[in-house]
Amino acid sequence: MLVWLIAPLALFLLLSMRTASTSVEPPRPVYVTIEAATDSATRPVALGLRWSASSILVAPGWTGIVQEVLVGSGGEIADGSAIARIDGVVRKAATTPFPFNRALSSDDTGADVSMLNTFLSAHGYHATGGERFGWDTLMGVRAYANDIGVPGSDTVTAFDPSWVVFLPSPGTVHKIDLTIGAPAPSPGDEVVTMKSSLAEAVLLESAPPSNDEADEDEAAPPMEPTALAAEGEQLIAGGETLTLAEDLQRVSPDSLSALAALVTDGTQSIPAVLRTEAVPGQWVIPVPGVIVDRDGATCVRLKAEEGTRPVSVSVIGTADGRVVVSGDLEDADDVAIFPTSVAVSCE
Repeated sequence: MLVWLIAPLALFLLLSMRTASTSVEPPRPVYVTIEAATDSATRPVALGLRWSASSILVAPGWTGIVQEVLVGSGGEIADGSAIARIDGVVRKAATTPFPFNRALSSDDTGADVSMLNTFLSAHGYHATGGERFGWDTLMGVRAYANDIGVPGSDTVTAFDPSWVVFLPSPGTVHKIDLTIGAPAPSPGDEVVTMKSSLAEAVLLESAPPSNDEADEDEAAPPMEPTALAAEGEQLIAGGETLTLAEDLQRVSPDSLSALAALVTDGTQSIPAVLRTEAVPGQWVIPVPGVIVDRDGATCVRLKAEEGTRPVSVSVIGTADGRVVVSGDLEDADDVAIFPTSVAVSCE
C-alpha cells in the first residue's frame, strides 16, 4: 500500500526538479484540465520511535519455597499485581517512589510510612495518612496481611517489606525468573524482566539510518522531529489512526500503546502517512504538472492567451497517483505539462 503512496511523490521530485534556463516559455507543452479534489490526500512520513529501558524486578528478603508463580510472559504488572506465592504468602507489586527497606510498625514516621499509607489507601485498606503509622495504618496492615495469606494476621504488629516487590512503573512482562518448588530467590536476584516500553514517537521526513548497536536495556536519547503535520491532517500507521500531540510533531501519549502494538520491541522507525480530507480549493494535477524550480519555488504553469503563466501552489499530498495542491486555481484551468528534458521555472 505504501508503495503507491510514496512512488508518486518520488516521481514528482524526479520529474519536476529542473534547472532554470533563460527560456521561460518552453515549446510544445501538453495541456490537462485540472480537477477539484474529491478524495483524501496523503503524504508519506516516518515515525521515529524511542523506547524506555527495560525494568528489572528483584527479590526483597524472601525465605522459603516458591509455591506458585502468578504472572507470566506477556502479562501486565501494575501496582498491586500478584507476582508469586512464597511460603503461603502472596507477594504483590508495589509502585512506590523507592523500595521499602524496613519493617514498619506503630508510631514509626517517615517517607516510607507515607508510601505505606498511600499503598494501603489505593487498595481499599484503612490508613492513617501522612508520614505517621497510626491505628488505622495498623488495621490496614492486618487486613492486607490477611488477604495475602500471612499466618496470624490478626495479631500482626508490623508491615513486612518482603510482602511486596518494588515496581518502578507498570508494564508488560518479558521474562520470569521464578521456578515452582525451588527456594525463593536471594535478596537482589532478578525475579521479573519487563519489556521496554514505547516512550515517544516523533514525525520524521524519512526513516533514520538503522542503529544496530542500540542497547535494548538502556533508554534511548530523545529524538528531534523533522516533520510537521498541518491542522486537520490525520496520522495513520499500519492501518491505525493515531492521535497527534498538540505540537503536531509527536504522537499523543494516549496513542503510544496502540502504536507499540504494531511493531516489535526496539523498532526504531515505522512508515506512516498524513491524510487530509478534500476541501474546496484543493486540486488534483498529474505529477509532471507540478514544478519545483532551481530556487525552490513550487508552481504550475497555466494555459494563457500567449504561452503559459505561472501560479504558485502548495503540495498537499497525493491521491490516486496524482498530486493534490492548493492555490489560486479554477475548474476550467489547463495545466501545462512539459517534456522532462525541458527546463521550466516559476517566474
